Amino acid sequence: MTNRLSKQYQKYQQAEGTTDDPCGDCYRTAIACLLEMERDEVPHFVHLYPEELAWWWASVKFIEMIRPGWTLRVGDPEFPFYHPKNRIAPKKVIGVGRSPRGEFGHAVILSALTGVLIHDPYPGNAGLRTLDQIFFLRPAE
Repeated sequence: MTNRLSKQYQKYQQAEGTTDDPCGDCYRTAIACLLEMERDEVPHFVHLYPEELAWWWASVKFIEMIRPGWTLRVGDPEFPFYHPKNRIAPKKVIGVGRSPRGEFGHAVILSALTGVLIHDPYPGNAGLRTLDQIFFLRPAE
């Protein structure tokens, strides 16, 4: 895994988007880091699909399309984290929760074994104020 792909930074950094500048793209950047893809190869799901949970389903479909046989799932933030079905531990997961910079959501990359911050797509590496859920890759059923 190259550092260039596993540790990328957000293109957009504001919590509330404007007409000219979309909302922050920490989630798409975290997806890119997890998949070891270029950030700009991953759609800005939260901006493109702002309806409730539409961004989630669009990201699941995207991953299933580019990584056949794999899917994205949600889990409780308990560490070490193992895939519920086969009890295999991935190396990294996406942690989602509240940003330390305000009352808005944020996504980072965490160690699946320890829960320690591996990479924050927002410059400064401050991580999360709260950890609410983790998103992880697993073999599709």
